[in-house]
Amino acid sequence: MPTEDNRFIFPMVPGPVPTRIQQPDSGQTTVMFVYKNGDNFVMMDDVTYEQIEISKALLGSQSQYLKEGMDGITLTYLAGFFLGIKIPEIVELEVTQVIPHVDASASVRTAVAVLESGAEVTVPFIIETGQIVRIDTTTGTFAGIAGPRDVNEK
Repeated sequence: MPTEDNRFIFPMVPGPVPTRIQQPDSGQTTVMFVYKNGDNFVMMDDVTYEQIEISKALLGSQSQYLKEGMDGITLTYLAGFFLGIKIPEIVELEVTQVIPHVDASASVRTAVAVLESGAEVTVPFIIETGQIVRIDTTTGTFAGIAGPRDVNEK
């Protein structure tokens, strides 16, 4: 248990007794997704410009919403080890393919959109290839149609 001045008291053991334990380097940093390298995603720290590779397995389902150049991603780390990632709750992605869903009994007509990141999401049937849609990354659902993308952005 730490003392008032954040020192830890250790039982008597042979050898030198540490008077203070350094807290491991931990915290959060904001990064940008730069590119994909095989099954790894390369992120760049916004402050240090250091590149960090994170495997698809560690990213989990969030990897399907990443696109090159995406910023506002927060990495959590402890002692140099990656603990977690938080991507923006709403991302805007381009529709690369629309697969119509035909169900005569459905009152709402939908389609499956394949997004530029490879993710598939159910969208209203009016969505067309080339449109930019907003996706809620916490639920993986369609959240609306985004405004037109700047032609110089890509």
